[in-house]
Amino acid sequence: MSHILTPAATGIATLVADGKMIATDVTMFKELLERLPDLTIYQPDKDKAEFYPWSKTVNRMVDDCTIHDLKRPNEDFTDVYAWPHTLVSGFKVWSDPPYMIVGRVNTEGFGVVPTPKWEDALDDCNMNLKVIRMIRNHLKGRPAIFYM
Repeated sequence: MSHILTPAATGIATLVADGKMIATDVTMFKELLERLPDLTIYQPDKDKAEFYPWSKTVNRMVDDCTIHDLKRPNEDFTDVYAWPHTLVSGFKVWSDPPYMIVGRVNTEGFGVVPTPKWEDALDDCNMNLKVIRMIRNHLKGRPAIFYM
């Protein structure tokens, strides 16, 4: 699987040339690019029409956050990822950075052990306070309980 990370203008041209965007998408995406000049496109697999735009400009605008656990191959632990995002010109746009690891699933009991200073890291990125509160509430709902 390739990971393509390109400035949006180049990414749009590539997606159009490969027939992975229709004219309506291109028009909407160009409008998005005008509003977010620092837009970057991540395309996890060059053979699929799946792409993820993100921009530092939206960090203060993000109003939603997808939070999920992810265990990577060959690791003995599971991290908790937060993906802040918002809708801009009809597209879901992620913050920059597009995700933060905000905790680790407790391997000595249950619940989540928060990543030290995760709130400071999000604040340093000028992340919207609404998203910080969403993550804080998620972590409070999964307190780490250790076995004795």
